[in-house]
Amino acid sequence: AVVSTQSTGGWGAFSLGLSLLPPKILGLLEFVGLKGEKEVGMRLIREAEEMDVLRSFVCANGLLNYNTVLLQYTKSAAYDGELVDSLLSKWSARYPDSMMFDF
Repeated sequence: AVVSTQSTGGWGAFSLGLSLLPPKILGLLEFVGLKGEKEVGMRLIREAEEMDVLRSFVCANGLLNYNTVLLQYTKSAAYDGELVDSLLSKWSARYPDSMMFDF
C-alpha cells in the first residue's frame, strides 16, 4: 500500500503540475508523450489520499495547498470548496492537535 500511495500520489502530482504549464510548453511536452491532465492528476492524488497510510497525509496537504494557495496565484481552475471542507473535517478529526489543518 505504501508503494502504491507513493506512485499514485507522485504521478498525480506530476500530472497536475504539468497541467499548470503554459499551453505552448505543454504542447512540446505532449509531443514527447507527457500529458498534463488536471482531472487525472486530481483523481490520482485523491485516490492516494484515501488509502490509509502515512503518506495519505501528504496527499491531503497537496490537495489543500493546491486548492487554497496555488489557485489564488494561477487562476487556472475553480476553487473546490466541497473538497477542502471534506479534507479539513476528515484530517482535523484524525489529528485534532495538528496545526497543519488550522485554516
